Amino acid sequence: MMNKCLAIIGVGYVGLPLALEFSKKRKVKVFDPFEDRILELQRGYDRNGEIGKEDLLGNSNSINFSSDEKILKNTEIFIIT
Repeated sequence: MMNKCLAIIGVGYVGLPLALEFSKKRKVKVFDPFEDRILELQRGYDRNGEIGKEDLLGNSNSINFSSDEKILKNTEIFIIT
């Protein structure tokens, strides 16, 4: 199961911490349709104030934030939050 592609859909109060936890052990695709939200997260800013910049940017090799639904192609596991 560790090799299956995982995507978190929605990065609010539940999705963002969940995505960061999974990214400690595996690569994670994160999709949210709100481009502004994705751009903030890519820059290390969480408007909800739950996650610090270090945590957001520290996992940049294992987490991929996108507002483009094409990122979900070839994904086998979806978690919708």
